[in-house]
Amino acid sequence: MSNSNSNEIWGILGIAETKDEEAIKAAYMTLLPDFHPEDDPEGFQRLRRAYEDAVSFANAPEDDEEVPDTTESGLIVSEFKEIVADFVRRLNPSEWQAVLDRDICAGIDMKLEIGEKLLVFLMNDPYLPNEIWKLLDSFFSWSSMADFLKEKFPEGYIDYIVDIAIVNEEIVRAKYIDLSDPSLDFEGFLQDYYDLNEAVGEDELEEASRLILAHRETPYSALFSHPDYRLALSRYHIKKEEFSEADGIIEELYQAYPSDLRVLVMRGFFLVARGKPAEGLAAYEEVLAQDKDYYQAKVGVVQAHFDLGDFEEAKSRALDMLTDYPFDGNVSSLFYESSEKLIEVYEAELAKSKPKRGLFSRKENKAVPVSQELIYKLASCYFNIDKFDKCEALITKNVPDEAHAAKHAELLFDTLQDGHENYIEESEKNIATMVSLLETWEKHEGIRKRLRKLPQKYYSIGMEDKALEKAEIYLKEFPGDAEICVVQAQIFRGRDDIAGGRKAVEAGLKVKPGHPQLLAEEAYIHYSDGNIAEAVGSAEASVLAYPYNGWMWDLIIGAYFNAGQMEAVIEHVNTSEQYGITSPGFRIRRAAAQIDVGRYDWDSLKVLDDFLSEVDEDDGDKVMAQYYRGFAAYLTNDLKVAVFHLSATIASGYSPLPAYVYLCKSYMDMGEIEGAIKAIDDAVSYITDDNEYFDEGTLRSLLAIKLDAYHRNNLYAEALSLESSVLDENGETDDSDVYINLGYCHYEHGEDDIAEAFFEKAVALDPDSEEVLRKYGNFLRRGRKDLPAAIERYKAAIEAEPFHSAYNRLGQAYDEVGDTELAKACYAEAEKLIMKYLETRQVPCLYYSLGEALFGLGDYTRAEEALAKAMDTAGDYISCHTHFCYEAAFVLALLHRAKGDMATARKYYGMALDVTSDREYVEQAGLFE
Repeated sequence: MSNSNSNEIWGILGIAETKDEEAIKAAYMTLLPDFHPEDDPEGFQRLRRAYEDAVSFANAPEDDEEVPDTTESGLIVSEFKEIVADFVRRLNPSEWQAVLDRDICAGIDMKLEIGEKLLVFLMNDPYLPNEIWKLLDSFFSWSSMADFLKEKFPEGYIDYIVDIAIVNEEIVRAKYIDLSDPSLDFEGFLQDYYDLNEAVGEDELEEASRLILAHRETPYSALFSHPDYRLALSRYHIKKEEFSEADGIIEELYQAYPSDLRVLVMRGFFLVARGKPAEGLAAYEEVLAQDKDYYQAKVGVVQAHFDLGDFEEAKSRALDMLTDYPFDGNVSSLFYESSEKLIEVYEAELAKSKPKRGLFSRKENKAVPVSQELIYKLASCYFNIDKFDKCEALITKNVPDEAHAAKHAELLFDTLQDGHENYIEESEKNIATMVSLLETWEKHEGIRKRLRKLPQKYYSIGMEDKALEKAEIYLKEFPGDAEICVVQAQIFRGRDDIAGGRKAVEAGLKVKPGHPQLLAEEAYIHYSDGNIAEAVGSAEASVLAYPYNGWMWDLIIGAYFNAGQMEAVIEHVNTSEQYGITSPGFRIRRAAAQIDVGRYDWDSLKVLDDFLSEVDEDDGDKVMAQYYRGFAAYLTNDLKVAVFHLSATIASGYSPLPAYVYLCKSYMDMGEIEGAIKAIDDAVSYITDDNEYFDEGTLRSLLAIKLDAYHRNNLYAEALSLESSVLDENGETDDSDVYINLGYCHYEHGEDDIAEAFFEKAVALDPDSEEVLRKYGNFLRRGRKDLPAAIERYKAAIEAEPFHSAYNRLGQAYDEVGDTELAKACYAEAEKLIMKYLETRQVPCLYYSLGEALFGLGDYTRAEEALAKAMDTAGDYISCHTHFCYEAAFVLALLHRAKGDMATARKYYGMALDVTSDREYVEQAGLFE
């Protein structure tokens, strides 16, 4: 940040250069109401840029040195860094697992935070063995979050991790390297390997050729006999269609490493690519004999069967894979392509069998049926590619034989359900049809394990009793089956049978402890039973296992919001969005939570404004958004907006107590004392009339605002009548403003000793408050006439916070003791601060304070201009207080008295007394006689 730019930033924010983010945010939020994006877009952009630059400055490391990350997630990543630094430890999965097993890594928000920080670190040194990448992916779910992570990281980085490091296994294996040789430049070899692999992958074959020649000249050229490097060479030759060279390398590797799975997979790939799918299939099957879950080999088998024209086997293998890899685009494509190919084959066969009329041909007066197997194979393929109409048309006109009755019934049930949006709701006849199909399926299905799906199918058509009956039957055969237990729990929960639901969930979790649907049902049951903490725990465990369940996120976020744990709301909404789970309800709760904790900006407010403009009905979300929008408006001094939203909130009946409190405060800050007092009286009536909402603390807070209202309206007797109501039985309060107001009111009644006792209590409660120290100094100067004590209080106030009002008061005190030099120095400091604030904010209180400072400096012309400005703008400015007018009038009276213009002085003095009967101003009457 350049010096000139730095000065501009801090000048706009109106504060001195600082690394205190809270101070920066406070300055920004104070100025925000003056630069509304719609009214002053340029000013808002200027303010926003200054704020963002200041925050960047605050977060910038000193002297470009890395600032240690001492957060919990940062400390965990530091442990990973230590593992990576030791190459032998880096290759050991147990080293990584030991850190992942730490309790701190268990929470979903912490897991996400650690995972992203680890990815940032690994960008600089990404070499890890495949088994480590797989371990980390299984823990942090990087593959399933790939689309989100791509938006945060450099182009290609996440693709490298997901497609190469985790899945395709192109990471160099350390087991073929002698790590005991200290002279070995293994890191240099790795970089060369990655460069070659990238060039081949990007089809930059000229660059790959250059790299291969360069590698022969390196001092570690012996390393290039590594089998993984030679596999990369074979891919290079295949890309260049130099098949004999590729074949030579692969066969040589096969002879040297006959059991190496990567070599076997590459051999299978090459053979299939060269039009030898049968030999390639044999190579892939050899891999799967050693590792039945080897991904590339499983995909290769599907591709080999497809190329062999064995589409039924290709489809069957692909379907098996999609159980474990449901979002795998390559396998899905092979599955759909196989289904489409089979449709062509089956339709051709069906056409040959089909007679000229009807479904049967006649030969020697006997009906010869078309192959039932063919019909249902074709129908299944139609179903697989979502051609439900063709599937339905084919099987509904066919009468199945005994062997295909189960397949007919199940397939027709699924087709009717998936192919017709409201099939069940259309008629009772349709329900009867679906029940009949399920009965037929159950009667004829030979594979009992398939019938575990019966309870869910009955439940999906609204037959809950039948679903429970079937659940009991099949749980005897398959105890604790997760799918059946989930259906039981859903039905029991819908019937408010908490005990039944809990029993079903417990039975399922005994067999599958981490099953996400069972954990979700457990969460719902806890929530229904009022055990909110347990519900949140189960819901978080569910989304850890399966983070795409929006209902679980809704439960978690709603529970934290209702409990007032707003930081947790913000974190969980952010996390849910990273898994693609979004909703207006989530966004407005996050905006509300950000307002509640003071971490909001214009974007947060816009979320609420947009929502409120779009929703007509008075639902819970609308009135909740209205309250928080009003609260935010109060915090940003947008008081008319605050009054509008808070009044609407109270009218709706949602959260009336806090709405009443901030409505009263908004009226007070607008100077509408009568409106504030009426709102307070309404709130007090609300509290006292309804015992459900009675809260002694809130009642005292409201009466404390009323006390302030009476004080500001010069109703000192009325204010003092509230003394016993705003203090507890011991005559105490935790609100220093109450002590200050009582002190002023007793002072106005001439009860200086009582007043001083209250000022002392205020200071004892808030010893570092600039406002409290300054106001006590005012009393000491005006009431006690104890100037030395007042001066000490003003100095303490400035030390707490260098504020222009404290400098002005200290200057006046020095004037009164005759120390003109120190007085002018104080006024000069006040002027400097005020002029800085006025660069971005022109409000009455600043003009009034500037007038005071200039008057003290003897600059009467500018002082009079500033004071007149204060009086002129006070009536229109919504956050002004009436006292700025009479205080400005009194200073103008003193100014004209100093100039010898007593007539004008008396006029302004009279104006001041028209507004206030403040003891200080009354006592000054002799000055203007």
